[in-house]
Amino acid sequence: MDFLSPLPTTQAGFDAVFVIVDRLTKRAHFLPTHSTATAATTAQLFCDFYQRLHGLPLSIVSDRDTKFTAALWRSIMELQGTRLHLCTAFKPSTDGQSEVTIKFVGEFLRHFVGPHHDNWDELLFLAEFAYNSRTHSSIGMSPFVADLGYQPRTVADC
Repeated sequence: MDFLSPLPTTQAGFDAVFVIVDRLTKRAHFLPTHSTATAATTAQLFCDFYQRLHGLPLSIVSDRDTKFTAALWRSIMELQGTRLHLCTAFKPSTDGQSEVTIKFVGEFLRHFVGPHHDNWDELLFLAEFAYNSRTHSSIGMSPFVADLGYQPRTVADC
């Protein structure tokens, strides 16, 4: 887990993306958020948009952002039996999957965002679908196939 920020502020007030990547299937979720979000807000996002789809993870790898090192975040993870693994400072290879994914999101948004750079939050679902549809060399299939067992249809399939 990591954050892509700072980004231009959208019309809805977002200026960051909360990136969550499943280490087994490589499936990712991109959630618009605020760079000033607290540990409580981040935990709520995680519960609302990740746990409802995938359940409780056994472990989480994240950087040392204050949102992930806060006592509240640690307590929530401990209560649900999730082990936290914090990356070594200045060693991005510890959480390389998040870094690769963040690079993808940034490049995707640069190509498709509007001229005022204030609508990227409306395009995140497309970036997420594109990311999860492409074959990952480390698993030899797309995250959708690894997670769901099938490749979702697209307009190109019609």
